[in-house]
Amino acid sequence: MLDFETSTQLSNLTEAERSVLSALVLCGGTTDFVKPTELRRHPLSAALTHPTYHRAIRSLLQRGCITYSAEGTSGRGYALFHAAMHDDQIPQSDMG
Repeated sequence: MLDFETSTQLSNLTEAERSVLSALVLCGGTTDFVKPTELRRHPLSAALTHPTYHRAIRSLLQRGCITYSAEGTSGRGYALFHAAMHDDQIPQSDMG
């Protein structure tokens, strides 16, 4: 487990960043975007002060750990960053 944390740089995250990241995963942020209000209301995020929560979000965005989508009102939210969620980063094959 420690090797995983080290290789993914999870060991470099602050306690607040880990709390927000954990809350995002538990709210379904691995497969879909989680609305900001839902993320903020999760017990792990709700325990943080307002400024600490927003610093953690900003830091996770800057580190590339999470991503934010503002497309429409229903698709607005945070999710774990991975290339499959971003069409512009998926390599296109040359089919001819």
